[in-house]
Amino acid sequence: GAQGPAGPTSFAGVLTFEAAPLTTLNTTVSQPSGCVSDVYVAGANEVAIISLDVTARPTSTNSMYLSPMASADGGAPGFLTRFFAVQQLSTNAFASLHTQAALDLAQGVSYRFYSGLRADSAVAMSQFTCRGVVTVFRR
Repeated sequence: GAQGPAGPTSFAGVLTFEAAPLTTLNTTVSQPSGCVSDVYVAGANEVAIISLDVTARPTSTNSMYLSPMASADGGAPGFLTRFFAVQQLSTNAFASLHTQAALDLAQGVSYRFYSGLRADSAVAMSQFTCRGVVTVFRR
């Protein structure tokens, strides 16, 4: 038979990334290489749910800050949360951070989603991984 009308919400798509870049974090927010999604062009009435994880092993004691970020139509990445997720780092010990956000998308706009990271001072990571899942729903 014929398909009925779409319900109030439905799944529209998913983007993922996983990378292990050699990185040094500084006091300026950066988006490490590979810690970014592919481009997604939004449809009508869509919302993106962004979930990010970072695991790091620093070479010195510090603090690591993580915030979800997004860019629209190739612009500069902007913050999706008002506050960072924060983790104290101990020398040569693994630390993990997780954060999430939601973003209403504008139809026809091209989006990319990023892990935005910084530290209290320059700190090299002997091991570092970032993972992201962006799930898009229609309202």
